[in-house]
Amino acid sequence: MNLGFSQHAVEDHLGFDMCVARCYTVSSLLREPKSRLGKLVQRSPYMAELKEKNVLVLHGEQALADWLFDDLGVFQEDGAYRMELSGYGLNFYFCEGDDSAEAIEAADMILGLARFLDVDYLDRLVALSSPILDHPATPTAFLLYREEGEGDYKMSCPYCGQKLWVRDVDVDKRGRCPNCKKGFTLPRQEDLIVGHLRLRDAVLVKKITRGNPSSISGPIQGLFRIMDGGMAGNDRRAASKAGTLKVELPE
Repeated sequence: MNLGFSQHAVEDHLGFDMCVARCYTVSSLLREPKSRLGKLVQRSPYMAELKEKNVLVLHGEQALADWLFDDLGVFQEDGAYRMELSGYGLNFYFCEGDDSAEAIEAADMILGLARFLDVDYLDRLVALSSPILDHPATPTAFLLYREEGEGDYKMSCPYCGQKLWVRDVDVDKRGRCPNCKKGFTLPRQEDLIVGHLRLRDAVLVKKITRGNPSSISGPIQGLFRIMDGGMAGNDRRAASKAGTLKVELPE
C-alpha cells in the first residue's frame, strides 16, 4: 500500500552547519576576513543610478546562500555582495546574533532560504529567524529550494520525529509513519514552514528551482511591489511602533 512517503535514493546530501541562534556573515560564508555591516551596505558607484535596497538573508545552511548567489549572479565588490534587478541595486548581507538589531534596521527586505524541513532544521531556523521575524514592517519572503524536476520534500513525523520523504502528489492525503505507525495528513511544504515559524500572512512563501533565476527573481519583485506600494522602510518601522488607531470608515 502506498502510504504517501517517497522512496528517495539520497539522504541528507546537504549537510547543516550548526548555527543555532546566529546568522552567518558574508565573510564566514566564504571564509574571508570579517566585513562589518556598515561596509556591506555602503553606496556602490556601480549602482549610483539605481534604487538601492538592503537585503537581509536568513539561512540555516551554507549551500543555500551559495546557490542563491550563483543563481542570481550576485557579484562581490569591495567586500560587499551586490546585484541589479529591475532597476534596483541590491546589497545582500547577513548578521550575527549580536548584530540583529542593527541588521533589522538596515533591511529593506528579508529573504529566508530553506530546503529540507525536518524538525532539526526547522528548530535551527526558528532560533535564527525569530528575533528578526518579530518585526512585521519589513517585506519578507521565504524561498524553498528544489532541484530541477524534484517532486518531493523532507519533513519529520509529528509524533516520533522520524525523517520522512513526502511526494508533492500525495499532499493532503493520509499517510502513516513507517517508524511509529501513526497516521496524519501530509502537509504542503509551504504550509509546514508557515506553521512551524508562525509566519504572518504577509510573508511570501514560494518554491524556487536551483539554476532557474526567474523562479527566484519573481518573489523578489513581489517584495519590490510591496515596498513601492507602501511606506519606506524606516517609516514602516516607525508606524508599527506607534499607538493603535481606530480604522476610518467611509461616510
